[in-house]
Amino acid sequence: MKKFFKNKYFSVFIILSFLIYVMSNGEWCVPIFAWIYPILFLCMVYLNRTRKVYLIISSIYAIGFVVQFGKAIGMDIKICIMVAVLSSFLKVLPYIYWSKSKMRFQDTIIFASIMVSIEYIIYLIYPSSTAPI
Repeated sequence: MKKFFKNKYFSVFIILSFLIYVMSNGEWCVPIFAWIYPILFLCMVYLNRTRKVYLIISSIYAIGFVVQFGKAIGMDIKICIMVAVLSSFLKVLPYIYWSKSKMRFQDTIIFASIMVSIEYIIYLIYPSSTAPI
């Protein structure tokens, strides 16, 4: 599986995952992409179970948050980056849980409920961050 990181297709996979995540919310808000990007992230975790994958996913979340909401929310860029980094580490927790567990069927329900709970917590912190513009 380590060859997958060195593979040129992996960088294309990361860029595709990033674009789908950015288009899933914020200014563009394409609802089907909100269902697709976690599957792509789970594929990254499944194909390579190293810490690099979690760093890549949290980076995608952080950069994607700034791209999605930086202009829309009207936050100061320093605050937006800080919120993005904190929320990205929070959002990577379900992937870490999923990779360490052995109960695959139950994990589909638990993973989805954790993702929804995290999105709800982020919505409580900043209510207009999930509303389409």
